[in-house]
Amino acid sequence: MFVKNADEVDEYMGGIFREAGDHPEIGPKVRAVNLVMRLRLTDLDGELTVAFREGSQVIFGPTGLNPALILLMPTGTADHFLDAEVAAE
Repeated sequence: MFVKNADEVDEYMGGIFREAGDHPEIGPKVRAVNLVMRLRLTDLDGELTVAFREGSQVIFGPTGLNPALILLMPTGTADHFLDAEVAAE
């Protein structure tokens, strides 16, 4: 998978985090982390904020959540990283 535009970032990359948060085994573990992370894509006008906590959220676009961690990378790198993480499960 390699996303082609900002809309696909939310659909595919955001979808991975949404599925993880809803998963019966993985969800409680990621929510227990209690971390807000932002993924900023350097080659697309897009950012994805993920709140790993109770009431977890995945927000595409600007948000008032203050991330503890900001990852800056091109889309291809983010895509490869997420594919590797999913494949490791």
